[in-house]
Amino acid sequence: MSSMRTGLLTWGLGLFAFTAQAQMPIPSPETTRHGAGLFALHCAMCHDNPQSPRTPNRTRLAASKSADYVLRVLTRGAMREQASALSTDEKNAIAAYLTGKLAGDSGVEIDINANRCTHEAPPLAKVASSWNGWGGRGTHNLRYQPDPGLLAEAVPRLKLRWAFALFGGASSQPTVIGRRVFVPSLGGIVYSLDADSGCTYWATDVGTPVRTAISIAPLPGGGFAAYLGDANGVVHALDAESGKDLWQTVVDDHPARRLTGAPVVFRGRVYQPVSSFEESYVTDPRYACCSFRGSLVALDAATGRIVWKTYTIDETPAPIGDGHRMGPAGAAIWSAPTVDTRRGLVYAGTGNAYTELATPGADAVIAFDLRTGKKRWVKRLRAADAYVVGCESSPHVNCPRGVLGPDFDIGSSPMLVSLNAGRDLLVVTSKSGEVFGLDPARQGAIVWRTEVGRGGLLGGVEWGGASDGTRLYVTVSDHIPVRQPPMPGVSALSPTTGALIWRTPAPAPGCAWSGAPCSNSQVSAPVAIPGIVFAGSFDGHVRAYSSIDGRIAWDFDTGASFDGVNGARATGGSIDQGGQTIAGGRLFVTSGARLGQPGNALLAFSVDGK
Repeated sequence: MSSMRTGLLTWGLGLFAFTAQAQMPIPSPETTRHGAGLFALHCAMCHDNPQSPRTPNRTRLAASKSADYVLRVLTRGAMREQASALSTDEKNAIAAYLTGKLAGDSGVEIDINANRCTHEAPPLAKVASSWNGWGGRGTHNLRYQPDPGLLAEAVPRLKLRWAFALFGGASSQPTVIGRRVFVPSLGGIVYSLDADSGCTYWATDVGTPVRTAISIAPLPGGGFAAYLGDANGVVHALDAESGKDLWQTVVDDHPARRLTGAPVVFRGRVYQPVSSFEESYVTDPRYACCSFRGSLVALDAATGRIVWKTYTIDETPAPIGDGHRMGPAGAAIWSAPTVDTRRGLVYAGTGNAYTELATPGADAVIAFDLRTGKKRWVKRLRAADAYVVGCESSPHVNCPRGVLGPDFDIGSSPMLVSLNAGRDLLVVTSKSGEVFGLDPARQGAIVWRTEVGRGGLLGGVEWGGASDGTRLYVTVSDHIPVRQPPMPGVSALSPTTGALIWRTPAPAPGCAWSGAPCSNSQVSAPVAIPGIVFAGSFDGHVRAYSSIDGRIAWDFDTGASFDGVNGARATGGSIDQGGQTIAGGRLFVTSGARLGQPGNALLAFSVDGK
């Protein structure tokens, strides 16, 4: 999927680290000149004149405040393949050129050991209100919290309780289990925090940026594990009590692999979707595209052993007639899968194809057998959607032949909604701006289809929806729509018919920052509680909408700078991906986006800040 998730540095240098106020070592003029030359040779082709709106230019790269973080990305993050021929000194020089600083211990970043809790962590076994993984409650990815500890009428009284500065920048939404908050960062630090105060129980460095939500599950022999995926295609299991490593498993061998969708844990297995940024490699004419295939992997939750792995594309990529490219390829899985216990299935939505070759698994919903991984059915929702980066503005050797696709991924998690009379409906959102109601009992037959946005490269529904069973709620980005005018906003639909119940257009953009584009695109997935829907915006605002009529009941601008309880500045920005969760009477918001305004803020709200 290209969308807001892709870009040559989607995980990389366009993701911004934040530093504590400390004296940073200054590079010599010789080092800076050397870094400038290396950047011109290895990086400028893509970043001095970006051919895609997803690729950050050099000005945005230079906004990074951490040379250590840039070095980490070049060494272990998304740019590891592009930088594989560079020495450590050369990578350091590029980091110095971009940031004006040298990597090293004397440049103190956010201290991950600051603000340690002085009290013992509450037992995980005693769980009250919680939000676990991507979907929050259960395995149906409804993003609905029936027990928020917060009444709808009290939402206008929400005030900031505490702020926390995340190492390397904000990434995915927090997970909340009782009084514990688990949250990853783009700097590769995974935190366990106290929900009341934001103090740190533990912080573990997994070495690579983490963008997936964290799933907590009991271990067969006792205790709990925290499961997550990183930008290097590694699934991690950490001891949820201590943060210690239990196991690590690489789930794909492609150099462009990455994990963006949260793992789902069910009956002793971890179901992990696999995505890729190969679409961004292709602007280099030396690279022969394309060989990545999306997949769903089932692992043993206790050991990390791979039980089964099923590709979204059955055929192994082979050379295409032009002698340079390969195919078929693509169909990445970008979001958490959905478990259907009644039918013994696990569902996943897939992204676009990378070549013009027939790819039935692209832009589709695939039903996998929970036990064996065998495909039980495939429902393709769009044909002929072959796309890779740069072809829309500057065609190159790796572009698909024929008509370039619109990049209309099914990039979000399907929602399994229970209707009356025991019927189920699989609700799927698309970057086309459409919402589909599929019948899981009839191999995904389309029951209804409703347009809520214009769709486009960065348009339509990016990260999915929510449902309280009575209504469906979807956020629309339409940042770069295929048709005018764009339709950013929040909509409520009937799950039975798909009929529009209400639509609230996004308010005019109002950004607290300056010097960067200000957009009111609503990219992040919504979160619902009884009577209220929370949704974030690319201008940094998080808002509460009445689930009855869409009226805005509360609005908070996260794009400011806050005193972090861990001793560093927590700076907000655009809200992307999940962005917000709620449990135990507290609303948690991560603020900062990869392709929007960067930020490193985790914000906790409660009624009157109490």
